[in-house]
Amino acid sequence: MKGFASRSAAVVTLWLAALTAGAGAMAVGAGRKTAEPAAAAAASRGGPQRGQGPTWRADGPAYGVYDPARDFRDDRYVAIESFYFPWQGGDLDWLRQVDGYAADRNRLLMVTLEPFSWTAREQEAPRRLREDIVDGRYDATIDRICAVVGGMKSPVWIRWGHEMERANGRYPWAGWWPSNYVAAYRHVVERCRTSAPAAQFVWSPRGDRGMGRYFPGRDYVDIVGVSLYGLEGYQEATQGRALDFVDSFRPLYDRLAAFDLPVIIAEVGYSGSEDYVRRWSEQIMRPNLAFPLLKAAVYFNARETGSWPLGFGQPDWRVYANMTDGGGSDH
Repeated sequence: MKGFASRSAAVVTLWLAALTAGAGAMAVGAGRKTAEPAAAAAASRGGPQRGQGPTWRADGPAYGVYDPARDFRDDRYVAIESFYFPWQGGDLDWLRQVDGYAADRNRLLMVTLEPFSWTAREQEAPRRLREDIVDGRYDATIDRICAVVGGMKSPVWIRWGHEMERANGRYPWAGWWPSNYVAAYRHVVERCRTSAPAAQFVWSPRGDRGMGRYFPGRDYVDIVGVSLYGLEGYQEATQGRALDFVDSFRPLYDRLAAFDLPVIIAEVGYSGSEDYVRRWSEQIMRPNLAFPLLKAAVYFNARETGSWPLGFGQPDWRVYANMTDGGGSDH
């Protein structure tokens, strides 16, 4: 199956229309305690103000984007800027620059803090990484990063050690015994709160069954997140049919709702035929009474960094590239 090289202006227009729908009440939770009535005040000012933590939207999920190419740098309806940062080898000046970029656009900054190096040869073995975190050998690293976060102009979410329950070899922290992961997560949060007391913490599993064993407790989690990707060809190959957003998200939401905390889709991407992308685009931004705790969705506007099974390769989730004949990649 070969992905089309062409782009679909119609689908892009639809996606942007969904994004701007109800944008007058744009808001995202950013204080330790968030009050729903503040959404009206934010709306009267035309959206969140610089340096202020906006509140949750009342008319559907707030929208964010991981956008390394900055395709949405001028889009005033994006409320959340997503950014990935390795705590080994990460440039703190880079982190400061992203804060300035988000603050200039009145966006909340979600930092996915990955406890490893992006250089494979510098990565620690999973057991060594876990022991070093709990034993305090990374405390200086945590302190340096969180000191920068504490001085940021943007409201900040910290998403540490995501997709921890899926032991597929992709992340060295994924697949630890739940009690070991919980101990490491709590250590990072406790240490970071000293330097960044206003930051909120996102606990973000993949959404698999059994993820609750990795929950660190409400004292350490402000928001629960999940990753959700829709690849039409893969769904047809593995489930016999393509699933829309509602059908794909429902089982994940049901697991997350058990924690009774605000829910976000910390990563979402979809690729396939025009009709498939249209259904996802329409549903994801529409208020849905079946998902009352869903507060935000953050689009992963980039190519997949890992390979999908069954020869589906690395799908391209970019909005201007997600129109294909159902596969999203060449395979």
